[in-house]
Amino acid sequence: MTTTFSRRAAALIASAGMLAGALLAGCSSIDPTGAGAPQGSATSAGSAPASPASSAPGTPSPSAVVAPTLTMTSQHALNAVLPTDSLTFDVANGTLAGVDVATSDGTAVPGAVTGSSWKPTRNLVPQTKYVATVTVTASDNTTRTETRTFSTLKTAIAGYDILYTGFTLGVGMPAIIQFVSPVETRAMRAEVVKHVSVTSSPKQEGSWGWVDNRQLMWRPKTYWATGTKVTINAQLAGVQTGKNKWIGRDATGSFSIGDARISYVNIATHQMRVTKNGKTIKTIPVTTGKQPDYTTRSGIKVIMERYSHIVMDSTTVDIPKNSPDAYHLDVKWAMRLTWSGEFIHAAPWSVASQGKANVSHGCTGASTDNAKWMYDFSRAGDVVVFTGSNRPMTLGNGIGVWNASWSQWKALAAA
Repeated sequence: MTTTFSRRAAALIASAGMLAGALLAGCSSIDPTGAGAPQGSATSAGSAPASPASSAPGTPSPSAVVAPTLTMTSQHALNAVLPTDSLTFDVANGTLAGVDVATSDGTAVPGAVTGSSWKPTRNLVPQTKYVATVTVTASDNTTRTETRTFSTLKTAIAGYDILYTGFTLGVGMPAIIQFVSPVETRAMRAEVVKHVSVTSSPKQEGSWGWVDNRQLMWRPKTYWATGTKVTINAQLAGVQTGKNKWIGRDATGSFSIGDARISYVNIATHQMRVTKNGKTIKTIPVTTGKQPDYTTRSGIKVIMERYSHIVMDSTTVDIPKNSPDAYHLDVKWAMRLTWSGEFIHAAPWSVASQGKANVSHGCTGASTDNAKWMYDFSRAGDVVVFTGSNRPMTLGNGIGVWNASWSQWKALAAA
């Protein structure tokens, strides 16, 4: 019995020694201070140590990547950005990779990124909401996009029109952009000129000129060639015209040029010679303004408007009702030449003087039949050249662009 017990006890003691060795071997890799954990890892309790691949030099582990933060600014508040402003992007923990800007309805806005800024290729439109889609690159070389919104300032909107678009016109009609309110400064007028253009087929040399601070005209060096097609392109949205006024839209216009119809009025001999494409087709006896108070202006004029019937009232040209020269007349077949009130029209009351004397208040009067013939023959843009008086036609009194020399006209582009 003693022997048997001793053998069993020895076996148990041996087994216990083997188990103790195994336990000691299993505990030998545990560092209770934690000093054995891999350096640079962001492991938390219960997490596995980072793999050798994730801790390789130059490649941050996922837990080390900090998401980029994006801040967008402009020269003015983001709810009152000026059309000429740019956008600046501050990216923390990343880099700016690209910027796309569109209106809130999805219309793309062309622009370019330089460094950390985006600038539109052309001015933004006032009172418009925009969305900037910004691409940034994180420190792990992944890219992501974020959107930011901004709006251009609320302001008074400057109106304008391209005149005579869609018509067939005479050879003297310039391209005309008429502003509703003044373009206030010379610098603003120069900026407007940068954003407008004229093309013609066949091509003709020409230039813009400011007649006053509301009328911008483009005339060719010489009269248009018959058959010319003219297109005006005004990319004026976002252009400033006053202290608190900006243009809100672009516009285009076009017109065609018909036959060269040029008439010549000799104030001294009381005759009007009418030509078509260089050939005289009719000579009409006329009367013009009586001197000295109502002398008809000499110079090159252009027919602006045509009326089969119009009431002419002397009070509109500063002749009061109680003046002996006052008039209020029902006039037929009238063609306007100046804003100050010069027309070619039917004047049956002065037939006895037509071809002999000047008795009008400045208009060119003809018989009813001759005036109707002239009305039917003419169109807006036809040229009427007056000679024989010492009172000159002025540049802004109607379409007076042809009364400036070519060098004088070109200088008005910067006026």
